[in-house]
Amino acid sequence: MLFFIFGSINLYFHFFYNDQADAVLIRLLGTNGHRQLLSDEKMMISPAGVLRQNSDIGRILPLPNSDMPSENDGPDFMNRGRGKNSFFFESAILFPHDKFDLYDYFSLVLGEDGKKKFVISDYRLRYDDETFDPIAKESFKSYKQGKFSGMYDGIRWKIKKTDVGYFTACVNMQNAIAMQVWLLRLTVELYAVCILISFFLAILFSKWAIAPVKETLAEQKQFIADASHELKTPIAVIGANVDVLISSMPDCKWLQYIKTENERLSLIVKDLLYLAHNDSGRIKLTKTEFNLCEMVESVVLPFESIVYEQGKTLEMEIPEAINIRADETSLKEVVIVLVDNALKNSDKGAVIRVSVCQSAGQRYIKVYNTGKGILPEELDKIFLRFYRSDTSRARNTGGSGLGLSIAQSIVLNHGGTIKAVSDYGKWAEFTVKLPEK
Repeated sequence: MLFFIFGSINLYFHFFYNDQADAVLIRLLGTNGHRQLLSDEKMMISPAGVLRQNSDIGRILPLPNSDMPSENDGPDFMNRGRGKNSFFFESAILFPHDKFDLYDYFSLVLGEDGKKKFVISDYRLRYDDETFDPIAKESFKSYKQGKFSGMYDGIRWKIKKTDVGYFTACVNMQNAIAMQVWLLRLTVELYAVCILISFFLAILFSKWAIAPVKETLAEQKQFIADASHELKTPIAVIGANVDVLISSMPDCKWLQYIKTENERLSLIVKDLLYLAHNDSGRIKLTKTEFNLCEMVESVVLPFESIVYEQGKTLEMEIPEAINIRADETSLKEVVIVLVDNALKNSDKGAVIRVSVCQSAGQRYIKVYNTGKGILPEELDKIFLRFYRSDTSRARNTGGSGLGLSIAQSIVLNHGGTIKAVSDYGKWAEFTVKLPEK
């Protein structure tokens, strides 16, 4: 709001001073560079408090450089305004500047060659030829190009052709411009301060607003961790009792169903407990240096029999040795999840390819499979907990939707990344990128 307020004020003064400067220049052009009576008979303040007579109207009064008025011949405007004379308050003021710039105007008369012939002013000027000559040159050149006004170093000018030469009226706007620049700087500074204040207030209010949500999430994570921990014991007891019953009744299919579902429930609880510990930051990695190629190969080889039984093809592109410093046990879990996912999401005759490579200090594990693939809008969702793109397939394969989420958390804990790419209906590939150490 302050930015718009000060910006509006700045625009107002910009147009105000430009309009007033134009009015001053037009009047100077019409009065041969001197102050005169206004058309409504109100008087302008003249130099040294002396009002010009009507006989002076229309007569150019040159001010040769050799005959400048003395410094004491300047306007008596401010003193008169503070004195008992009330003329200041009854007069119309044409020049909208402060007490220094109120009379800071002058006119130049140029010859046919564009050179300065003489200067017209009602008071002693603070300028010399270093100011006059560039203005004369620029105004004369502009006039020849059809331009009759302009600005030079904060001094605004207008030019017209007269009987005595080219007449250039000038008004100093340096203080007005400086004020506008100062106001603009103030506006920007206030805007920056307001932005900073708003930023910190937004942080404070956002923390206050999300505090209940954070507390709820923390309680939810703690509940999952506690529930998973408490479920481990009864699941283990059920599994032990089922094994005893199966040993005495090996042909009972109902006991086999109970055992299968109990094992599945045990895996889900284990995964939930891992994710809960990971969320709370209680997962500790034990990093050692090992051969990544040997580790991946040792994990993939046991899947050969399953791949053969399902009528699929397993390919491995693994070099002899690529060393890495990481938690070997957790990375084995990542490879198991990815290969198992490729098996569950491919049909008979599919090709499953596992490859390991390195580049620029990074280690890569890639698992590729032909088959249905993944929809483009699901490439990011598949790493969400319990998310399954094909629920019917998941029911047949027994997936819980936690594997990829666990694999992602393990990779992120190692400072790496995992992503999936796919050509839907043809193939899908998961790429794990890990730092060397």
